[in-house]
Amino acid sequence: MKIILLCLFTSWAQAFIPKGALILQKASENAGSGTYVIEQEVQFPASPEAFVLKETWVIEGENQMRLTVSGTKEWKDLIHWQVIYSGGQKTVQFGNKRQVVKITEDFIERYFHFRNSENFANALIQMKLVPASILNKKILRTLKDVDDQSESFVRLSRVGGVINYAFGPPATPENADRSAGFWFEQDQFVLRKFRLNSGVEVQAERFSPYLRGLNFPRKRTVRWDNSQVQIQTLSVSGKSPGRGASFETSKIDGLESVAVKTAILEFYNRYR
Repeated sequence: MKIILLCLFTSWAQAFIPKGALILQKASENAGSGTYVIEQEVQFPASPEAFVLKETWVIEGENQMRLTVSGTKEWKDLIHWQVIYSGGQKTVQFGNKRQVVKITEDFIERYFHFRNSENFANALIQMKLVPASILNKKILRTLKDVDDQSESFVRLSRVGGVINYAFGPPATPENADRSAGFWFEQDQFVLRKFRLNSGVEVQAERFSPYLRGLNFPRKRTVRWDNSQVQIQTLSVSGKSPGRGASFETSKIDGLESVAVKTAILEFYNRYR
């Protein structure tokens, strides 16, 4: 009897999984609208206490961002640099030298700021987590046109004690900690977790609503290889659109005396 009930429940749950396109649409609505200024702390584990950098993000969407990184405490005036993300490119300048490189899928911040579900879908298509057919829009003329079949790339999965819609192939015992995927909370459609093909994993907690529809995590944990950092959101505010500020003078000499210099450089080179 228990086996029959379990099978019935499983079939019922699967029947009520929304289409992948709808999940991404609802997730994109959590990115809000307009320009935001988000201040956060990035904490690198160290002894006797974590080494903390302050980040200020000016965000207009997944394709238009500016990041300013500053030191804290005794490094406040020793560490400072900026990055501009625009049109698929990342620009950094130190002194008179400007470096422009292509943004890769490992740029983890953008996944919380997709405002267009088709752009989000295209990112997942490029990672080979979903098929291109997710973008197909079927016109419903009669009830016979309704497609109630489930999509193999979306399933139910549990993250942080809650049910999520998971995109990507199910994990196996051999790749449980390495399989790429995206997990969206069932009720709020917020991005609770994702793991990229490179192996970097981001888990988000304590989502809070902010102005103009933004639903953003107050805490995130980033794990890669044998490293881990914590990101704490300090504040979120709105900003009027305006001309982009010019690059400020960059200072990173202060990193030479930081014990976790290697982890900092790896994090900002690979995931920022």
